[in-house]
Amino acid sequence: MNGREQDAGRSEGRGVRPGGPGGVAAVLCILALATVGSGTPRPAELRTCVVALRMTSSVEIASDPKPSRPEAVAVDHHGRVLIADTGNNRVLVLSSEGDAVGEFGGYGWQAGRFDAPTDISLHEGFYIYVLDEGNRRVQRFDVRGDFVDVAIEEGDAGTPVGIEVGQAGELLIVDDDRQAILTYSQFDEVTEAIGRFGQDLGGLVRPADVAVGPSREIAVADPGRGVVAVFDEFGSPLRSLAFGDSLEPDDVLFDPTGCLFAADAENGLVLAFPPRGQGPTAVLGRGDVDREFAPSGMAFSPDGSLIVLDRDGGRILTVAIEHGECPRSE
Repeated sequence: MNGREQDAGRSEGRGVRPGGPGGVAAVLCILALATVGSGTPRPAELRTCVVALRMTSSVEIASDPKPSRPEAVAVDHHGRVLIADTGNNRVLVLSSEGDAVGEFGGYGWQAGRFDAPTDISLHEGFYIYVLDEGNRRVQRFDVRGDFVDVAIEEGDAGTPVGIEVGQAGELLIVDDDRQAILTYSQFDEVTEAIGRFGQDLGGLVRPADVAVGPSREIAVADPGRGVVAVFDEFGSPLRSLAFGDSLEPDDVLFDPTGCLFAADAENGLVLAFPPRGQGPTAVLGRGDVDREFAPSGMAFSPDGSLIVLDRDGGRILTVAIEHGECPRSE
């Protein structure tokens, strides 16, 4: 651990505090993933599909106290893994080697404290955004875990249940009250809400998470409808992605080629959908892992590895991804 990481533990109650004993092993694996950088993918790359998902490792999260129903995971540009440890009202921090290096938060309503943190999103190199769901707000921290400010105050976004930082640093909020996605620019300007209550195309019933893709498409996990709803950057509905009657998505994530991943804790599924397509091209289920699991959050490490948070098992899985040509039907 370098000096900068060591400095992360020196804040009094607001920054990263030293973690508990022990640690976890490395959660990184090498993936066969041709990344295309942060720009818009080329058309040929947009027709690349995920053709297989395979678990390669499973690592228990070692902390004191043990994680309690962790809901979300993120990976920063240094490779550190951040976990929303919802039941313990904190954010756990793991090093790129998988060792527990600290935590921040703790129960409360004061600045830097949480009442059930349920989501994390990063503005790479700048901020860590934490959804403080019990306090109905979004808090902003610097890369060391020191409190900066309250980005979204209680009452400004109804009942926020999911967050995402967009390509230009805008903040997207899933508002369970309005059944819609709210977007706040870097200058605190609010655009027109995306989505509305309903069962048809463009409708949302119980939205839970949101992601922005490389082509600026917006995906919304909606376990109420049993779909992932996809909109264009202006909020026009494009398609609804389903998996028969067995999908209750909790988390959504785009890779740099435009493939869309969905995690379903209730049914123990991780699915990969093609860019601009319909049915999934690869599925990881409970029969494909070493024991029962409830995937509630996903993130990519700097080398492109997929990290999956097992909410009920208190562990991190790594999943190898095989990309290939999309099926002709897609």
